[in-house]
Amino acid sequence: MKFTLNTSIALALFSQALKTCNVKSKGQPDSEFLFEKTGDKLTITSLNETSEQQIVIPTNSISGDDEKFSVAGQGVVEFLRQISEAEVTCQYVAKSNLFYMISLDPARQTKFAFPCGDPNDFLPIVFRATGVETTIPGNVLATALHSTAFAASSDGSQAPQTAVRVKLQNSVLGADASDYHRISSYVTSVSEDNESEFSILLRKDISEVLSVLLSDVAEVTIVLASNHVRFLWSNTVFTCVLESEMKKKFAPIEKFFDGDLEGNAILSRGEFQRSLKLASLVAKDSSVGISLEDGKLIITTKEQDKGASKDMVVCQSSEGSASTFSAWKYLVKAVDICTSPWIGLEFRSLPNNMGSALIICDEEYTHLIFPVLPKNDEEESEE
Repeated sequence: MKFTLNTSIALALFSQALKTCNVKSKGQPDSEFLFEKTGDKLTITSLNETSEQQIVIPTNSISGDDEKFSVAGQGVVEFLRQISEAEVTCQYVAKSNLFYMISLDPARQTKFAFPCGDPNDFLPIVFRATGVETTIPGNVLATALHSTAFAASSDGSQAPQTAVRVKLQNSVLGADASDYHRISSYVTSVSEDNESEFSILLRKDISEVLSVLLSDVAEVTIVLASNHVRFLWSNTVFTCVLESEMKKKFAPIEKFFDGDLEGNAILSRGEFQRSLKLASLVAKDSSVGISLEDGKLIITTKEQDKGASKDMVVCQSSEGSASTFSAWKYLVKAVDICTSPWIGLEFRSLPNNMGSALIICDEEYTHLIFPVLPKNDEEESEE
């Protein structure tokens, strides 16, 4: 088997495949690419314990017998990163079980040989479609996942809060995530003639990968199975395991947005970010006080060993007065996700006398942060 690749195209697609490779488990199938030639088509497969990608690789030329082999994915990508030539020639020699990559620059004659693994060690995900299939804008789904995945829990014991809930109903696409400290939600309309409905739980790590892979994809087709979901776009088939609700249901997060409105404001995102950056000098690992008074948002901090700070942001408009304490790291991440120059803030009461939640609003994106007890109050209560 012999084929020639455009270096830049191959590097982009191999780097994509590497996102579903476990590069740390060297010598194992999940650290390798499976190359397979069928006629004039070259396909690579990469997989890990939860997801799998099959990508059709464009070739400038391809010849030889139909066969398959596996090779270390990280090594292939690193080789291409070092090559400045427009094309690279690749050859698999079954007799020696080696894969050669050769630059076409006669002055350099760069050549590398990779030992190959056993292609039969690749065990593909068994996918049985349930009949639910729909097509939506890939870049819209990417934005929804980017706006929510960071708020999902990284603690496996909190499953299914380790996932992003993605729903499609009445042509409205929604994504929600919560680690019990915050709730991130994104809701937007898709094609009006889309009558499909589904609700799935995408694992946090998979959501983060898809938010990158789909960012420039015009359309992605979603196919559901009982425990898996498949995404198809251009030259890629991406299959992954779904998070399960068998032991525990996804938290009913909607009710927390319905509390009594205590105050709201519209303010400059840039000015708010500047104030939060100032607060980080004191409260980067703790909480900040957020108060709405007389058309101004007041941001305060106080740490026994670091000092205190106070800053104000003049609101474009405001109504009511309210205050709460929020973890700095959650607040700054929520604001950084916003893209509009002007954002909305709401203070809403929480059930069971839990205090006031701070809600950041930016068009389709809404983020709720549960209040925290400031550190000095916690210490006093312990005494």
